[in-house]
Amino acid sequence: MRVFNLLFGNDVKSLTLRPGLVGTATPTPDDAEKAGWCGGDAPAIGPRSWPRSQYTGLPMIHVITLKLPVEYRCQGDDLVAISLFSAEDGEADVRDEVEAVFEGDDVEGESPLVDEVRDFIAHRHPQQRDLEDILDGNLALLWLTEPEFSGPKTSPPVDHGHERDDVSRNAWDHTAEECGVWLSERHDDPNAGIPPEDFPNDDSPYTDVLDLGDDFMARIETGSHIGGTIVDTEGLPNGMSQYFLRLEHDIGGMYFKSYLDLKTGLFAAQD
Repeated sequence: MRVFNLLFGNDVKSLTLRPGLVGTATPTPDDAEKAGWCGGDAPAIGPRSWPRSQYTGLPMIHVITLKLPVEYRCQGDDLVAISLFSAEDGEADVRDEVEAVFEGDDVEGESPLVDEVRDFIAHRHPQQRDLEDILDGNLALLWLTEPEFSGPKTSPPVDHGHERDDVSRNAWDHTAEECGVWLSERHDDPNAGIPPEDFPNDDSPYTDVLDLGDDFMARIETGSHIGGTIVDTEGLPNGMSQYFLRLEHDIGGMYFKSYLDLKTGLFAAQD
């Protein structure tokens, strides 16, 4: 089973560990292949299916769209990519009319926002999974077909001047600049294909990062990756499989780092 580092940039000669960092990845890999993008517009899902916050009704920011290596396509051979959206709205005031629509209740009076949320629910992407961040904020994960991944990108829904708040994020005001995402295989990772553990014992198949040596640690660096050895001082989520995606801070405008288990759907976010 292969392990992949994620690198960022619009030119293979100047890739970095995170979007906007100064300097290139060390070393710049010869095998890096473009596999998606972060920030900017969404994949070819159409504006009516653009995920919306269940608290505010506003469209979430597009964080990342990534075509997965074949061994990480855990939800079916036809679902080749994922797209992650975030609202970071855990501290936002819940709009009663929006909450009512999402819960299927009747709403007294009508408004453009209520109509849009109702239309979104009717056209919700069939492969959308709802997630929560560390503050109970809304995220959405979409599993994509090849035409959805490679088709024309979707711009955010039209902004009709809806009321905003000061704490949540939306696709009209907080979209990060688009940046290419590249995959580079991480060779010789002893934890390839092994579920990660925080404190592996002597009988565990997972090799502790403290036993891997300075050369290997310097080579993998700290960044976003798919599978393999995790370097994290804050502890790992319990129960992750070997089929995971780790995203560092500041990917696609999302402030926190996160883990997503591509097989089980487990999601964990950290400061």
